[in-house]
Amino acid sequence: MRKRILQDTFRDVLPAELYNRPKHGFEVPLLKWLRGELRDLLENDLLQDDFIREQNIFNPEEIKRLKTKLFSANPEDIHARIWGLLVFQYWWKKYFV
Repeated sequence: MRKRILQDTFRDVLPAELYNRPKHGFEVPLLKWLRGELRDLLENDLLQDDFIREQNIFNPEEIKRLKTKLFSANPEDIHARIWGLLVFQYWWKKYFV
């Protein structure tokens, strides 16, 4: 069905090649965000060393290792793990702090 109503609605406005091309996804630029505009939130709030120790859920040394890896020349896929931690920490602060 591939979003038939939406396609039919805009068929006369958009180019025909949009309707016949295969689907393709997009990647969220997590690494760029975590190293850029989310860096302050990461280092000075949600994954800040004192907060991690006080919270007493995660191993502070492992969190430091993950942050070091994130900002290294070869972060591999560490950004996905960091993103999961940030989402959890945001939830934790919202409901438990």
